[in-house]
Amino acid sequence: MSSTSEVGHAKNVAHFATLINYCTSYGSTYNPSNNAIKLAALNTISTNAQAAINNVTTSLAANTTAINARIVAFQGIKKLSTRMLSALVASGATAQQKANAKTINRKIQGSRAKITPAPTPSGGTTGGTTTGTTTTTSSSTEKSSTPPSTQPVPHPISVSQQSYDNLIQHFQAFIALLQTIPSYNPNETDLKIAALNTYSANLTSTNTAAITAHTNLNNTRIARNKILYTPVTGLCDIAEEVKNYLKSVYGASAPEYKQVRVLKFVKHKL
Repeated sequence: MSSTSEVGHAKNVAHFATLINYCTSYGSTYNPSNNAIKLAALNTISTNAQAAINNVTTSLAANTTAINARIVAFQGIKKLSTRMLSALVASGATAQQKANAKTINRKIQGSRAKITPAPTPSGGTTGGTTTGTTTTTSSSTEKSSTPPSTQPVPHPISVSQQSYDNLIQHFQAFIALLQTIPSYNPNETDLKIAALNTYSANLTSTNTAAITAHTNLNNTRIARNKILYTPVTGLCDIAEEVKNYLKSVYGASAPEYKQVRVLKFVKHKL
């Protein structure tokens, strides 16, 4: 939800507080029969609405902090994966072990294996045919009518396995692979299995924290929206009832009604 929308919710709450102040200033003249728009009920709604706005503000800040922490935690994963691969290659690992590690590293890097072009069929030359000592070059018309090659055309493969969950999964798979390779025993502390497991655990915890913060933010927004926009009982609909009551008391042209009429309450979908 955009910052503009967040401001819009706060304005609704602020306008509601202003509406209550006007109603209070009218003294005993403000005496509705509908319990839902009596001053006590209005003040309760106002208090709950302001608390809901504050909860969203707090949750939004926590969500931003958690997202930033996750970005920091993950920003070195590709470089570290490359170093892990290099350490394995230099350790005397087998060709198959290196190939397996390269496959995982490609997933972490977000790249794909290169496609090796099929060799040119033997027995012919590019650009024409040879008959005896005479070379005949195909015309552009002939080229356009040539049947398409039967060689399979590779289809693009998605390399978007870059979600945080997938990166964690790939990194853990890399560690699991290294643990099965006796020759992988680097002297560099941050490349040792214990350090890699600690790094992986930090990735998991920061990712979980970000997911939790995002969930909390969504829930506080839902709670706020129910207080403000539930039909009939929500802040916006109650505000309109108050304005209608004041219109009935003072009349459409009265200054008391005009000062509350200009208070806008913009409804949003739940």
